[in-house]
Amino acid sequence: MDTPALPGFKKVLALPSRLILPRLIKKAEKIIVSSQDYADNGNLAKIAKLYPEKIKVIPFGVETDVFRPKIKTDNSKVVNQAAALVNFVTRHFIKRGGHTLLFIGGLDQAHYFKGLSLLLKSMKLITSTVTLNIIGTGELKNQYEKEVKSLGLSNRVNFLGKVSEDELIRQYQNADLLILPSINEHEAFGLVLIEAMACGVPVIASRLPGVRSVFEDGKQGYFCEPGNVRDLAEKIDQLCRDENKRQAMGQAARILAKDKYDWEKIADQILDEFSNNR
Repeated sequence: MDTPALPGFKKVLALPSRLILPRLIKKAEKIIVSSQDYADNGNLAKIAKLYPEKIKVIPFGVETDVFRPKIKTDNSKVVNQAAALVNFVTRHFIKRGGHTLLFIGGLDQAHYFKGLSLLLKSMKLITSTVTLNIIGTGELKNQYEKEVKSLGLSNRVNFLGKVSEDELIRQYQNADLLILPSINEHEAFGLVLIEAMACGVPVIASRLPGVRSVFEDGKQGYFCEPGNVRDLAEKIDQLCRDENKRQAMGQAARILAKDKYDWEKIADQILDEFSNNR
């Protein structure tokens, strides 16, 4: 899904990679990639050019019967779900108001490329009333909290830490937009995009190799230019101001997730590929 961005990481692995990787690639019968776009234009480009016949595209998948939009349930379940939400909000002292943006990613140096700092800066330019919920943990959390304070966003940003799968799904379902503002090609796909889409949530992501093949620009969400704070803010504003478009994109996102990324379909593709080797 992504590659570590730790300082010196590439240097540490450079020698073993040069010695071992060519042999592994040469012996491999197939090289599974999440998208042809990333194979051709991302970190695998050289390999894809040398062995195009070995490249097989199978995207990541999502359990669409688990990650799904809110559904109508009986009164007792509604009460229980509401109580769980109130309890979570109370425990985390969550600020609420306007439209809810969701960011999910590690708050560590290895995942700095996820672009949280960029998103925080864009919050200053967004004219719509929004609240940002951040799910994730890591050693940079204090740094991000200081950044939030220095930008004057303390009443608009919630750090939720690590959450259970049930709470993760609730956060997706209650979000208006999922934001993936990655800043470079360490981002190869973005699993959170298909989880959000499975929950019927429109997405905004950076136009990067691999990522830009996950959904259709203008249909399930918008792409923004990597590292462009103003472009990101404008795309968020566009969808916050247009409820009809948000709803239409959310519906299209759910359809795409079920048609292209459902785990059962992905599993069948994997089985078919390996069965063809026999």
